[in-house]
Amino acid sequence: PDNYDADKFLSSDELWDTKKRTLIIYGDVYFSNEAIDKVLNDKSKGYKLFCRPTEGSYGYPYGECFAISFYPEDIEKVSDGLYHLVDLYNDKVINRIGGWEITRVMAGIKDEDITKHREDLSNYIVIDDETNDIDFPEDYDSLINAINKSEQR
Repeated sequence: PDNYDADKFLSSDELWDTKKRTLIIYGDVYFSNEAIDKVLNDKSKGYKLFCRPTEGSYGYPYGECFAISFYPEDIEKVSDGLYHLVDLYNDKVINRIGGWEITRVMAGIKDEDITKHREDLSNYIVIDDETNDIDFPEDYDSLINAINKSEQR
């Protein structure tokens, strides 16, 4: 409870690989085969957020986070960034700690701009297909529509 939303990442820190790449794949996401390939086969170094930063071309009205990737040399910075977000949360500078926030910290965004949406960070790897986060029944309905749209292409 002391780490608030940051615990969704920090709770697995003992599993972060000190020799190879670590992937944190969100469990409430439907991934297309192409999206899974993109996540698993990405070789770019550094911290990366696999996401759709804006509304998607498959009818989704907003951006979503899908997975995070980083390497052993990034572990300390990721951990420090998450604890820094906890401090910002405690100081009421931010009201949530999620993929967008840690990605902005990792991109070097200033504290006062952490809550501002960014569409163009260099640590994004964009996935714009039927892949989507499923939080509500309406999200499932949108997913089915996106899959049908994909099959028609």
